[in-house]
Amino acid sequence: NNALEGVRRDMRALSAKMATQLRPEERALFDVYLMMLEDAALGNEVVKVIKTGQWAQGALRQVIGEHINRFELMDDAYLRERASDVKDLGRRLLAYLQQARQQTLVYPDNCILVSEELSPAMLGEVPEGKLVGLISVQGSGNSHVAIFARAMGIPTVMGVVDLPYSKIDGIQLIVDGYHGEVFTNPSELLRKQYAEVVEEERQLAQGLDALRALPCETLDGHRMPLWVNTGLLADVKRAQERGAEGVGLYRTEVPFMIKERFPSEKEQLAIYREQLAAFHPLPVTMRSLDIGGDKALS
Repeated sequence: NNALEGVRRDMRALSAKMATQLRPEERALFDVYLMMLEDAALGNEVVKVIKTGQWAQGALRQVIGEHINRFELMDDAYLRERASDVKDLGRRLLAYLQQARQQTLVYPDNCILVSEELSPAMLGEVPEGKLVGLISVQGSGNSHVAIFARAMGIPTVMGVVDLPYSKIDGIQLIVDGYHGEVFTNPSELLRKQYAEVVEEERQLAQGLDALRALPCETLDGHRMPLWVNTGLLADVKRAQERGAEGVGLYRTEVPFMIKERFPSEKEQLAIYREQLAAFHPLPVTMRSLDIGGDKALS
């Protein structure tokens, strides 16, 4: 129970810390973690196993293992990725049970976070303004971390399977999120090349900023609607920053895919209202639920 309360405290603190970097909708993931940590959820399952004669650590391992297996067998890539969230919670609980309080890490400026498996909670542990890149040996573009990274605009490379991640602490790295490449101990020439890319990007973004408020029309005066595809609220913020004039396709399946159960009519109403309100009075095209085939629900 102390371990559960300890992890709950950590999650609340991390959620508060991320408040300035993520929208409330994205931070809602921490509420999901807190729900899983309720006594009636994971806690209850672990207690049941303890009562059969297992010690706490073994019981925790068994319960977390069962959940992970369940997620990893799912057809849907997004839901398969939830296994890493469960693993992260399991590791945090175990650290409290073992009373292995982690050493206090010092995060340098221009910090690139490298891990066997990144979790959203790890992002919250890096002081704001210091995180510039993410590398994960496991995971994919569907993971919560990848979604958060996109929302925060942080270059990320997932699934770097052959990276000796334990040996690169403190060395210089370049993370190329476009090509999915990681360079360790880059040469002076390579650093110079990437510094030029960074500068070009900055100038391009600046140039696009100047055009953002202008109408989208061709040189001969033909007006074109510049619409965006959305599914997450993170997409909305970025679309507005880039001058989108409406939503060409809102993917209604996303709120269904990220829940363990069917969202109620009231919940759906709130989600759709947020999208519509964010772009009002611009048009938003919503498709009816697109599920099946490549997208399965739990």
